[in-house]
Amino acid sequence: MTRLRDALISVLLLVALLPVLLVAGGVNWLLTRRILFRQVRLGKDLEPFMILKFQTMVDGPADASTVTTAQDRRLTPFGRLLRVTKLDELPQLVNVLRGEMSLVGPRALTPNEIARVPADIARRVYAVSPGMTGLASVAFADEERVVGAAPDPEMYYFQTMLPQKMALELAYAAQRSWWLDLLIMAATPLTIILPGATRRYFLRRFGAAAVSSVPGPEASLPLGSRE
Repeated sequence: MTRLRDALISVLLLVALLPVLLVAGGVNWLLTRRILFRQVRLGKDLEPFMILKFQTMVDGPADASTVTTAQDRRLTPFGRLLRVTKLDELPQLVNVLRGEMSLVGPRALTPNEIARVPADIARRVYAVSPGMTGLASVAFADEERVVGAAPDPEMYYFQTMLPQKMALELAYAAQRSWWLDLLIMAATPLTIILPGATRRYFLRRFGAAAVSSVPGPEASLPLGSRE
């Protein structure tokens, strides 16, 4: 039933959002001569697949950070807008239609990120398909701002935020239901305008002990990439 739901909703959204997809793709082509960003991610049962997003960055040096922050100089002005509004992720509806992703599920991570996660936790989290949105996605909707506020963004992401996100993904795996999926989908648009409020609600609601303090908008940390 979940697969049928995902397929039907993804088709409806692709049709309804076609003008947005065409405009975003056209502007991207004019700015970067590329429309889509493709990257290998790990999906259900840790099987690799090619995730689709709108291109938001220009090429950087070969040794550039794999962690993207809100201040990343590789981001185009239009790319920043796409990322803030989450419109850069709309092409993932094609991944959902193909059966590689679900509308709701754990965040699809790169092999490099999964390598930092204990194998037993990774297997439990990715016993289901990754989602366009999910518990960790709504709780850390402003991830790039939070990571960018850390003195060492890459270290903060891998040592602090990634374990926090995995705690939430485990909570989702343990409590997965249609009602929870509906709650997450309803909350997803709110994360664009109220990221702090949605984070506090979901952390309080699901009590992920590993998720401690996350710098808020008022935090005065020094400002510091993943597409």
